Amino acid sequence: MSIIFGSSDGEKKCKKCGETFKNSRENFGSTPSGGLRNDCRKCVALKSKEYNSHPNRIKNTHIRSTTLGEKFSKTDSSIKKYIWNIQGKRCAYTGVSISLQEAVVDHRISLAKGGLDQMSNLAVCHRQVNAEKHAKTDAEYFDWRRKKNLPCTEEIAKKIPRPRD
Repeated sequence: MSIIFGSSDGEKKCKKCGETFKNSRENFGSTPSGGLRNDCRKCVALKSKEYNSHPNRIKNTHIRSTTLGEKFSKTDSSIKKYIWNIQGKRCAYTGVSISLQEAVVDHRISLAKGGLDQMSNLAVCHRQVNAEKHAKTDAEYFDWRRKKNLPCTEEIAKKIPRPRD
C-alpha cells in the first residue's frame, strides 16, 4: 500500500484504511512538527476511542485528583478552570486571552521527560499551542517557535502567574 504525497491532483491515501482524501489538515490533521499525519481523521478517532476504552488504562482524572489533593473534584475541568483563572484567562505560552472551551491543561515539563503531575508543573494553554508544544519543555517550545520564524512570546509568558503546589 503506497501513500500519495503531494500528487498532482492534491490527494493523499490514508496509511491505515487506504481511502484517498484531499491532501489537507481537515482530512489528516497536524503532527506536532507542523506536517500532515499519515492516517485520516476517522482512523485517528477510531484509534483514540479504542485506546481510551481499554479496561486496563488508568484514567488521568484519577491520577490528578489523588496527586493534587482534596482541593479538587475528580474532574480535569475543575483543575483547568482553577489554573485558567490564576493565569488571568490567558494562554500560558502566548499570553493571548482564551475561552475555557479553547483551553487545555498542559504539563510544562512533560511526563515523558520526567515532569511531575503537580500543580506547579501544570499550565493552561490554547489547544493548538498544546498540539505544537507536544512533549517539549517551555524552553524547547520557544526555541522551536524561533526556528520556525513564528512570533515568540517568551517574555509575555514569563509574566503570567503560575499555580503553586
